[in-house]
Amino acid sequence: MRYSTDPSPAGMKQIVIDAQDHPIEAVTVFDQRAEVRRIITLELDAGRNDFAIKNLPSGIVPDTLHFAGLSAGQASVVDTTCVTPRPKIFGGPFQTSRTSPAQRINEKITELEAKKRELLRELSLINARSDVLLSYANSLNGENTEPGDFVEFLGHFNAAGQATLEATTRIENGVREIDASIGRIKANEESEDEGDKIQELSVKRKTKASVVLSAKEACSIKLSLTYVVNGAGWKPAYELHAITDSKTQAIANNATLHYHASILQTTGEDWEDVQLTLSTASSAYSSYVPYLGKSIIKAGTAPVRYTPLFGHTSNLAANNPLDRRGLFGAAPTNTVGFGSATSAYLFNTGATSGGLFGAAATNNVGNHAATTAPSSSVPASGPFSSEATAREEFGVVVESNPDMHALDRVGAAVNDQALASTYSIETNVTVQSDDIPHRVTIMSAQLGAKTQYITVPKLSRAVYLSCKMINSTTHQFLPGPLVTYLDNSYVDTTTLPLVPVKGIITKSLGTDAAINVAFTQIKKESDKVVGFAQRKYTPVTDTITIKNTHPFAIPRILVRHAIPTPQDDQFRVVLINPEDMAGLEPGKEYKLREKVKGRWMDDATSGPDVSGLVEWTIDNLEADAKEEIKMVYEVAAPQDVEWHQS
Repeated sequence: MRYSTDPSPAGMKQIVIDAQDHPIEAVTVFDQRAEVRRIITLELDAGRNDFAIKNLPSGIVPDTLHFAGLSAGQASVVDTTCVTPRPKIFGGPFQTSRTSPAQRINEKITELEAKKRELLRELSLINARSDVLLSYANSLNGENTEPGDFVEFLGHFNAAGQATLEATTRIENGVREIDASIGRIKANEESEDEGDKIQELSVKRKTKASVVLSAKEACSIKLSLTYVVNGAGWKPAYELHAITDSKTQAIANNATLHYHASILQTTGEDWEDVQLTLSTASSAYSSYVPYLGKSIIKAGTAPVRYTPLFGHTSNLAANNPLDRRGLFGAAPTNTVGFGSATSAYLFNTGATSGGLFGAAATNNVGNHAATTAPSSSVPASGPFSSEATAREEFGVVVESNPDMHALDRVGAAVNDQALASTYSIETNVTVQSDDIPHRVTIMSAQLGAKTQYITVPKLSRAVYLSCKMINSTTHQFLPGPLVTYLDNSYVDTTTLPLVPVKGIITKSLGTDAAINVAFTQIKKESDKVVGFAQRKYTPVTDTITIKNTHPFAIPRILVRHAIPTPQDDQFRVVLINPEDMAGLEPGKEYKLREKVKGRWMDDATSGPDVSGLVEWTIDNLEADAKEEIKMVYEVAAPQDVEWHQS
């Protein structure tokens, strides 16, 4: 190993080592930082040895740099230092005002193209002048031109033609030279980019470290240099692959979930052929326990409490997988849907002596707190909106839980610790400092899948095919982008929330155009006025028709509908048909026909918790068969009050 020497302040010879000449052995990547371990081979003399290490990343966290690997009795560390470059006052730390290589190339090409356009404009002017001169020459004849004048004109014509020829040749040569220059610039772009990259990386390697070692005798050692550096991180990314059974044309009973890690780093040094480990621990926050002070009652309104937009105020919660609260602080559940807001009550109904739709107040509606329509299928408002049902589970159509399946392919060794999990990639990886995401596979899991068809005729005539899976692995899935494929065809890109072990994942696979849905609503104006309050009663009939045009039967279709509920006490809604469904108890189903059953999606029969949401199930809808669901209800309102359904 060749060293350069510099005199140290104390007069002792200092050996300068370029860190980039020594390989990086292993890297552990956190969410916003990385821990780098490189091996440095040193030749020691007996006594004191002073080494200076240059070209270390500018983003090193100084206190994290340390040396290890010395054998007992071989040598000892006497002193270490780490000096990082000072941040610039303007533009942030370690930034320069230098233009990028691509910008410089574009500027050169733009300048040359401007010169080319100027030459072409000059050529166009010369050609126009030649055309005018030629046109004048064609107009001359012996009748109107004296011989002397004609001879004089020929002299001017020849001189002008010679000047035009010289100018045209000059311009054409200039255009060719410009085109050649642009071609050379584009041809040398890769080599220039490589040189610019080396220069750009050197700007990001301004940290200097020193270590003083004491050896009892001359020896050769391998020193482990470890440090934490900013400018690196990783995020989970997923691919979901579902396939169609070639015989039944139905979705197969298992789906493959690929769990990837997207790694990005701009530390200033490339990680070439390194042992890569990914950690779910948050390295960006301190891990102290918050101090709980005295609580005091004060006069006045409470101040607005600051809440970080992303992340936690400390990694006490961020590092603890048991305390993760999903995206944006929502409490975790064992059911994971794809939506966008917290479930909310949709109707504000006052408690009355009667129950829902005229039933007794003691009767409760069916228990169905875990149902929703696909978030991509519904508008932003309404009884089945994504706001109202985003965090609820899709309707369940299976008889039992999906079977547990073993992992199909594992790309990393997983180590679950008390506060975090680590994924050690099994093969060495190269990640360049290029600000470009690099993707590695953590694992691929075969998950038991059950499909279901869902439609919300009041809002959309489409039938949505969704897939329900259970996280049968022994590891949770962190939040990240999810790309879905059906039969290797792209479906959509969405976000996978935090999925705990045995958590349920429900994902829409698109719409099925072969199942036709029709919805009609007939509002019969009534002149019936009853009682002293002069209330007007209006019957409304909602009719839903589902037809299967597939050549095969559909096992089950979930049909979701909403019967309106009163906004306040001046309105009243009574379910007329099916009448027996009004007083249905929680968890009970109403059998409309052999293959058609319904149940309420509430736990309440009166008050503000009543939503009027109902879910019908149509079982085993044969090919070319259809089913009709009709619900009739009567709305009572003051005679002079107009009303409408939202």
